[in-house]
Amino acid sequence: MAALKRLGFSAGKKGSGSHQSFSRQVDGHKMTTVVVLGKSRIPGGTLQNILKLGGITVEEFEEALR
Repeated sequence: MAALKRLGFSAGKKGSGSHQSFSRQVDGHKMTTVVVLGKSRIPGGTLQNILKLGGITVEEFEEALR
């Protein structure tokens, strides 16, 4: 989640359950995704979709992890 924040995502509304929304502006549009909290890793398919929708390359994400 820290890497997403470093890439310009901001934490949005947290529901009463175990999910948290994150938003990022992409080409003038707000892109929102939902992440399950309490897991140390985001599932691979979910992460690929977040990167694709957010206009983020794998290299940019790997750099944000450091």
